[in-house]
Order: sequence, then C-alpha cells, then structure tokens
Amino acid sequence: MKQNLKKFRLFFTEANISMVLGLVIVFCVVYLLVGYFKSVKNSGQLVPAVSTAIEEIETRKDNAVYTVQSGDTLWGIAEKEYRNGFDWTRIYEANKVVIGSDPWVLEKGVDLIIPQRSVPSPVEYTVVPGDSLWKISQTICFDGYQWPQVAKDNKIPNPSLIYPNLKLTITCK
Repeated sequence: MKQNLKKFRLFFTEANISMVLGLVIVFCVVYLLVGYFKSVKNSGQLVPAVSTAIEEIETRKDNAVYTVQSGDTLWGIAEKEYRNGFDWTRIYEANKVVIGSDPWVLEKGVDLIIPQRSVPSPVEYTVVPGDSLWKISQTICFDGYQWPQVAKDNKIPNPSLIYPNLKLTITCK
C-alpha cells in the first residue's frame, strides 16, 4: 500500500501537474484559433450579397461619388457633403465593403458612395419633452441650422420656448 502511495505521489509532482495544465491550455488555444479561422473563411460567403446591395446603391441616380484624398476622414467627408460630421455613419454604412471593418482608415483614391437624403416635404411633427428647434431640424432636415426657418414658418415668437404637443409643419430646404 505504501508503495502505491509513493507511485501516486511521484506522478502528481508539481512539474507533472504544470505540464498537464500547459497541454490543456495549448489545446484550448489551438481549438479557438481553428474556430476563428473557420469563421473568417465562412464570412467571405456574405460578400456577394453585400456587393449586390452596394451595386444597387451605386445605380441610384440620387447618390454622389466621392474620391478619397490624402488625409480624409469619414467625419470630414460628411462635413463637406452634408454639413454635419455626425453623418459619417451614413457614408460608412453605404461603403462598408469598400472601407472594411475600420472606419478610421481610408485608402487614398477609393471611390465612396455618398447617399443623398430625400426628405419628404412638408413634415408634420409633434414636439416632445426635451426637444429644441435645433434638434428637430437636425432630425427632420438633417441640418440643425434650419431652425430659424422652422420658427418662422410656424410663427413661433420665441424659438427658445417650445412646448410638448406643439404641432409643427416643417419644410426642409
């Protein structure tokens, strides 16, 4: 019995336990890497569907094309095209396949589709708590600077004071 116990102790030494745990970790890493590379390989199957969607966007006549210059960012392009840098996400969504997964890296010379906005006119809007004419103009017309026109069109004497449930008619320029 003592001899069996000695063999058991010899097998479960610190070095043997470390080696077994090291092998378990190596197998886990290999398993995760194989799974990752399989998913990357399979993700290529989505490209034809996405490129078909991009072709559809490109064929619409209301879109513009912008060629990326050195130093351009999506924010800067959105400011040039829409007068609002926050709209960079619209450009990114329309060009995900061309740009890739990192929207902050743009290659010089790449053509980007700039989706144009079509705003129905006029729009009926009901003010909700927390609204301002700027926010409403930004949301409806994609241009916050149209708030003075909204105030004028709706005969609002003090644009700083708008109240919930106020009905506005908004015509975007």
